Amino acid sequence: GLGDVYKRQAFLNSICHEIRTPLNSIAGFSELIFDESLDTATRQEFRQLIQSNSVALASLMDNMLELSQLVSSEQPLPVEFTDIYRLCVEEMAKLKETLHNPNIECIITGDKDEATAPTNAFYLSRVIGNLLSNSAKFTESGTITVTCNIEKEKRQLVISVLSLIHISEPTRPY
Repeated sequence: GLGDVYKRQAFLNSICHEIRTPLNSIAGFSELIFDESLDTATRQEFRQLIQSNSVALASLMDNMLELSQLVSSEQPLPVEFTDIYRLCVEEMAKLKETLHNPNIECIITGDKDEATAPTNAFYLSRVIGNLLSNSAKFTESGTITVTCNIEKEKRQLVISVLSLIHISEPTRPY
């Protein structure tokens, strides 16, 4: 129905934005490395940015192809009872390993003992990891909290990622 059309359009808009970001960086920095007025170190930095954005773009394309295969597959995803809280802990540990920012505190809260559910652990781990990675990308200082709770009355397991950033007061000239 019409709702599906809007969902598809929103998805395509999101994908276009995700592709445009590294492409714009690649195009802009590619142009700048030919600017003779820039020193060698700056141009080398731009080459590294082009490389890292190329890798990000290739990864995004790989993820889109994988998603397309999953959506079009006739086979259901294999699921098994999984300790979801443990997945959250593991993904937070991975984030901490790659996070080189002492101004960000990582917190895990929730139902440690009852957070099991039938799921595909591999893909759920990727979702949690992506949420945490996106949160870290936009947090310079503050906390990143992942929460895993059971809502028994609704028969739901809820995972949330929250970033609280510290905003310093602007300095005012007197």
